[in-house]
Amino acid sequence: MRRTFVILSLIAGISFSSLPVRAESNDVASEQFVEVFLGVKKAEELEKAGDLKNSLATYRVALGTLGKIKKESPNWQTDLVNHRFNTTTEAIARLQEKMGGGAMTAGAMKPGANDPGVLPPLKIGDP
Repeated sequence: MRRTFVILSLIAGISFSSLPVRAESNDVASEQFVEVFLGVKKAEELEKAGDLKNSLATYRVALGTLGKIKKESPNWQTDLVNHRFNTTTEAIARLQEKMGGGAMTAGAMKPGANDPGVLPPLKIGDP
């Protein structure tokens, strides 16, 4: 718990330490990133508890929000967003492998096939 508080404090410090007042979109990006961070932590807890399906879904929500940040605030903390995007993508691939789905592509699952309940990866940037 203390580690989470320290990390959130670090994120908040980075977010509010820039020169003049940030634009509203940057405030939104900051809030969204905190949601992503908390979501990833929740996904990690679910994975440790063995709830792989809900963990995967939680990681995917976080990845979708990261894609939204990249699209709507492309200059906001790019290194931080890219790092979290990459680690979240890796976590999704790891979980898919654990669930027997392997590293699936968007077209890998066909409706009616032996669907293990795993959705294909999100396409970032699609409406």
